[in-house]
Amino acid sequence: MNARLTAAERESQDDLDYVTLRLEEALSEGPKSCFDVDLEVPGSEKQQYRAADRLGVIKSKGGYDNSWYWMLPKHLPQWRAKEEKRKEKQKHAHNDRKKRRRRARAADGATVAS
Repeated sequence: MNARLTAAERESQDDLDYVTLRLEEALSEGPKSCFDVDLEVPGSEKQQYRAADRLGVIKSKGGYDNSWYWMLPKHLPQWRAKEEKRKEKQKHAHNDRKKRRRRARAADGATVAS
């Protein structure tokens, strides 16, 4: 393998290193929406994905808007706990709505029968 890099290859490598550094900074505080990552991290989409692969970024779908979130591996346990809590809350809200509809139908039926 040739140890010498051309000027274009060296510049491309420097750009990727910069994108990787900025991505790590952006995700250091916690998971971010892919839209926020795109706004905060410079470079093309291809460079961002390469930088994400270098850092071992985990991409997960979730949140209230059900969009893609990127996170560093160290944030995964907190993310999972938060998502489970959100899903449980959503499930309870759904069951509560079903109960209210049943009660409303029963009340309407009792009123009509009277």
